[in-house]
Amino acid sequence: DNPQNMSFFTGSCTSDEVYNVARLQSFITEMRSTVATLSSATYRANGSYNMANSGNMDLRLALGKVDYEVIAVASGDYWQCVYTVEDTYNYEYWDPSLADSNLASIITTMNNLAVAAQDAGAIVPYKVYIYYEEMI
Repeated sequence: DNPQNMSFFTGSCTSDEVYNVARLQSFITEMRSTVATLSSATYRANGSYNMANSGNMDLRLALGKVDYEVIAVASGDYWQCVYTVEDTYNYEYWDPSLADSNLASIITTMNNLAVAAQDAGAIVPYKVYIYYEEMI
């Protein structure tokens, strides 16, 4: 199987949800402060974040450790900024000894069965790209 990569653009529900994650908002705030002081015409920064820390259950389950990047280009009196969040939609092994309840044990077992299916080629990972654009 060869699944298509998925992309979500500015204005989509997914893009808006990811944009509102506190760590990414902090990154965006830092970036806005930085570009305000630059004399160059371009700026690029990146990082990574584990969505398990986002507090948003949907994002925790759909996205894992994501990479994010901003590219900002001066355009007259403004900066055009494009934020990209990237994740590989896949399954990773969870240590069963860390499950702290019966429900967590069941979820961990199901996840690890998906890991086995992925290792056997029945589940094929794919990339997820989420974009957000703004002018500042």
